[in-house]
Amino acid sequence: MLKDLLIFSHPERSAASSLTDLPSDVQAAESESLGSSYDADLTDACKRNAQRVGVWFARENLVPDEVRCVPTLASRTAAQKSCKAAGLNEDIVQDDDQLSRFDESLFSNLAADLHAETACLLIAVGASVAQRLCQNVTGMRGDAERDEAELGALHEMDRVLHIKIAGNGPGADSQTTTGACGRLVQAIDPSALPKRFPFPDINGSERRRRPAYYYRQSAVIPYRIRDHKLEILVISTSKRKRWGVPKGIHDPGKTAQASAANEAMEEAGVLGKVMDAEVGRYSYAKWGATCTVHVYPMEVSAVLPPDRWPESHRGREWLSATAAADRVHQDELKHMIRLLQEKITEQHRDGRLDV
Repeated sequence: MLKDLLIFSHPERSAASSLTDLPSDVQAAESESLGSSYDADLTDACKRNAQRVGVWFARENLVPDEVRCVPTLASRTAAQKSCKAAGLNEDIVQDDDQLSRFDESLFSNLAADLHAETACLLIAVGASVAQRLCQNVTGMRGDAERDEAELGALHEMDRVLHIKIAGNGPGADSQTTTGACGRLVQAIDPSALPKRFPFPDINGSERRRRPAYYYRQSAVIPYRIRDHKLEILVISTSKRKRWGVPKGIHDPGKTAQASAANEAMEEAGVLGKVMDAEVGRYSYAKWGATCTVHVYPMEVSAVLPPDRWPESHRGREWLSATAAADRVHQDELKHMIRLLQEKITEQHRDGRLDV
């Protein structure tokens, strides 16, 4: 039963606003080519702010049970970044086209769609919908002058509106979904929240540049057996300066293996089974601290063609275990490849594996 409504509002971003640094004639041409369907992503600064909002959710015990967003890249990114920083799986975020525009029945329609046990709903929307929805739900009860000023600021910067739903919340009776049933508790300016993030968890005393989960990472060593020979897949960095294996942040709400499998699909364009037991771990410096990477073997079952490989700008190459160990940059990874070679050789001894 809904008790808290969180509205993550951002100014409507358009093609024109993203082209302001270009000459006027170029702006006109680019705007025409982009058209009204242009869907700009958040800037890096706005992404950091969304993550700070997620920390605020967790610390205020306002972690949402359901999350809806306008089906645009900016709204989806804002919702996903805040949810992951609050410890949620990004899959909780659902596109909801009805949030693209406001009408008087919007809140009642939202309430009717909620799960019965939902206590906290987060929606990520543009400023115009956020303003009118807040006015509709609250009837502007409370400090009207303050609330009007807060709502007016929605069109200039990101804001999070926390609305406490009165009585038993929507769904309890016909009155709570058709009229004002809430009170605006506060409007949060994400840029005013603490710049650094708590570590190792939401209650940690250490402060770091990125959310705590960024520093917990997972990787796979992709391998296959071809013509009785063990082959290891290595990939290059985006600029092809170094070689390694698929690696990425361990996303909240997923196992380390699932996160690593997703990185393998994106970075290396391969699918397969990631083993439960890690082959090792290593650490490296990034974002002003130390990231720890848990490494798992992955038996490759399919190699995606370039047109289905998200990061096909990278290089990828199948090598013998010895050549792969020599190729990768990380010393600890060299040792893990050799260790994996020994384990697989032992497992396939009766199968005449030639390494």
